[in-house]
Amino acid sequence: MRRFISSSLASACILALSTGARADGFGDVAHIRDDEPALTLTPASGDASLALTPRASMQLRAALPAGEATRTPARGDFERSAGLSIRRVRVGLDVALLTTLTAHVSTDLIDDLTPAGAKTPVAQAYANFDARMFQLRAGFLRVPFTRHAMVDETRQVFLEAPIAWRADRQNLGRGPVPSMLPDRRAGAVMHEDYGLFSFAAGAFSGGGAGSPEVGSSALFTGRVELTPWMALPAEGAFFKDDYEARSLRGGLSVGGLGRTGPNGSTRAASAAVTLAYRGLYVCAEGVIGVGVTPGVAPDVTQRALTLDLAYRFPWALQGVELGLRGDVWSTTREFGDGASDQRSLSAVANLYAWRHRVKASALLRGTKSLTALGELRDRQEAVAELTVGF
Repeated sequence: MRRFISSSLASACILALSTGARADGFGDVAHIRDDEPALTLTPASGDASLALTPRASMQLRAALPAGEATRTPARGDFERSAGLSIRRVRVGLDVALLTTLTAHVSTDLIDDLTPAGAKTPVAQAYANFDARMFQLRAGFLRVPFTRHAMVDETRQVFLEAPIAWRADRQNLGRGPVPSMLPDRRAGAVMHEDYGLFSFAAGAFSGGGAGSPEVGSSALFTGRVELTPWMALPAEGAFFKDDYEARSLRGGLSVGGLGRTGPNGSTRAASAAVTLAYRGLYVCAEGVIGVGVTPGVAPDVTQRALTLDLAYRFPWALQGVELGLRGDVWSTTREFGDGASDQRSLSAVANLYAWRHRVKASALLRGTKSLTALGELRDRQEAVAELTVGF
């Protein structure tokens, strides 16, 4: 096999630290997208369509003790221990088989935040076919229902997804019905981004690896996002054309979810409003769902709301980003546990050296939770994290 090694990794780091950066302080490295490869391998067969792109990332975390005694994950403890830890080690591979056919597989060698019973053999594994007018993707993949659900764990501005978006993978706070925010499932999705709008519609098996549902259940989702003033970033204000766009960009997205199976059914809807202007990023997203379980009354209502506000200042390297997040998650009180009625406020500072690939972060978070018995719990935590990947 003949190796073709892209120089983008070395040049990106050099440009980030060079004194010849543009007036906005970021240099040409700001144009290197997170999904562009740092290393590409091509075979010696002469087939220019075939290419292998390895992916890897590691996140190191230092956590201070929470403001209350550590609880087990079953009672809603999202940060299980204090001290230094390897939060995640992820490896993956992108394969371009043809100009219209690609594949991806990734796995978490270490995942310190997901309970053992909910961990999956792979993080994602799918094939994607470009049919020109639209694309088809099939495998084990993210469920396209909300905006926050499509952000990778290694690219979270606030280090983790909002509380409700963690419930499915961490097996928490749903009551007697599955979460209205499924994380990953086996299935197929038709999707495309046309610039002014994008859409995704999928059908999935409700059961399988990492799912609390029976395998005979079925899940159907759809999502449409309108972006009439250029595409919006998926994971915050930091993206390719951030400081070149001189106009305010906005987007509106809506989603729907339906689940059916022998253990009951769920109907849910989502809506999100997103604004971006140069370093500024604002996103508000809300979700409401109702689950019905045979022999269980009343119906289980789940609600989630999150508001993100972040701004990236051109102070050092690729910028210092400061952000605030408020998020709410609640489930019908009769079926609640220590994780199903929560209010959380987070403050974060991110120093970017190479977008989300190399960044240092510090997070402060306070959470209030109310149990089914009316017990009020408070907890605070401080987390420092370093992400290195390509």
